[in-house]
Amino acid sequence: MVYECEDCQKQWYYNVMKCIFCQGNVVELAPSKSTVRGITKIEIPSPGHTRVPYCDLLLEDEYGNFEIRKSFSDHELGEMLERCRKKLKR
Repeated sequence: MVYECEDCQKQWYYNVMKCIFCQGNVVELAPSKSTVRGITKIEIPSPGHTRVPYCDLLLEDEYGNFEIRKSFSDHELGEMLERCRKKLKR
């Protein structure tokens, strides 16, 4: 998840209560869709990840931010994944 200051548009990848630069309000950006940019298929279990096979997806959201998401279904490069969330105010 990405957090952004409403005043200066600085972004963080971790939860902050107020902007450390201008003390403005911070909102959570929840993109509605992401594009699959990379796929790594995991077939060997590890502690805490015993259910295999699964894929780690490198996703790029509509704001240009990247995140990694675990998935048990197959996906293609360039595929669009939809979310049902909106921009949330904290």
